[in-house]
Amino acid sequence: MKNFLVNKTLWGSTELARDDNQFIYKNLLAKLSGCVVLLSIWWILSLYNHPTLIPSPNLVFWALLDYVFDLNFWLDSLMPSLFHIILGFFSAAFIGVSFGVLAGNIPIVRHMFSPLRVLTTSMPAAVGVVLFITWLGLGSTMVIVMVAVFIAPIFYMALCDGFDTIDYDLNEMLQFYNVSLVNRLKHFILPSLWGALSPAIRLAIANSARLTILAEIFAATSGLGERVDTARTYLQTDKLFALLIVMVLIVVLFDKFASILLARYDVSSKHKRQSF
Repeated sequence: MKNFLVNKTLWGSTELARDDNQFIYKNLLAKLSGCVVLLSIWWILSLYNHPTLIPSPNLVFWALLDYVFDLNFWLDSLMPSLFHIILGFFSAAFIGVSFGVLAGNIPIVRHMFSPLRVLTTSMPAAVGVVLFITWLGLGSTMVIVMVAVFIAPIFYMALCDGFDTIDYDLNEMLQFYNVSLVNRLKHFILPSLWGALSPAIRLAIANSARLTILAEIFAATSGLGERVDTARTYLQTDKLFALLIVMVLIVVLFDKFASILLARYDVSSKHKRQSF
């Protein structure tokens, strides 16, 4: 009887794993089908338009290969853009988290920061580029500062929302039963904040890349944005499309890396809650 129950449990686990694999394969097939549809539409449109308007996938593929095997592209364009994205993202995270913690614990501070938050979240990015060029001039400093200023509110608002979800009555009860501050932070407060902050991280990564390219188009002397501006000037649409593919790949890879890290942290945080 015991062996029968064990075999039944193993069979059930195998069935669940098989269902999960089928679900993953179906999602992957759906994504591939979407890519095929987009490529087909792109190819059809390229047949009825001039290459300077819509280049064919074949032309874009060869332009992309030229970039891949061009060492100057890696050193003078891709690496500077990655540097701008990463430094701008972490600067925004530091600023947003710092002010978010302050505003989450002191309500009057949140009201004081409200006009600044509305200003930074409502201002069009193109207007921000013009202002920061006027204040800081051209170069990497302007790009990084602009990304930090526009992305920091994402972290700030996420932390404010996280503090709003904390059950302060439960926190007082834990204090009454002499639960230490370290344990309350580790098993109660930080998991609540992380639940609001983790989606903001993925959103901030994508927006950091987008704002970096926009700022580089207007202000940088290197980076992908500078390549985009050059290709636009000389109507090299095939190179524009190739650069767009590179930008999309950067965002996808950063997002995938962040999702893996966040998933691992979620598993450990669940374990911590159970131990609490």
